[in-house]
Amino acid sequence: MNNKRGISGLVTTLIMVLLVLVSIGIIWTVIKNILSGGVEQISLGQLTIDLKIKEAKIEGSDLIVRVGRSVGEGSLVGVKFAVSNDSLTKVVEKSTNINELEDETFNLGSNVSSIKEVSVAPIIKSEAGKEVTGNIADTFKFS
Repeated sequence: MNNKRGISGLVTTLIMVLLVLVSIGIIWTVIKNILSGGVEQISLGQLTIDLKIKEAKIEGSDLIVRVGRSVGEGSLVGVKFAVSNDSLTKVVEKSTNINELEDETFNLGSNVSSIKEVSVAPIIKSEAGKEVTGNIADTFKFS
């Protein structure tokens, strides 16, 4: 007598369905982590906070920059300045919470000689509570 037993078609189908569901779960977890990581970097403040350099001048060895904020939502927690000459760029970070339609003057105490330009970018607190540096909002060129 031949007593061979195999897996029935129903059991095979159930195992395949289970494997597909587990695979979908793994793929979904990976995609969800990638998407949520990217969303943390995006906040409304990056799109609505508008900073302008109202004035920039050199007094002795100090670089004095007056920055104004336009109307726009967002939690501004600081600004980054990029001070450049022909060959070097120095980044200076300052904590501030300039309110809408207000100006603030910053002394950057620059050690960069023959300054050609200074740029400003907002530092925003994202909805996830992380500090994110936005794009350069304005640049002032010295003549």
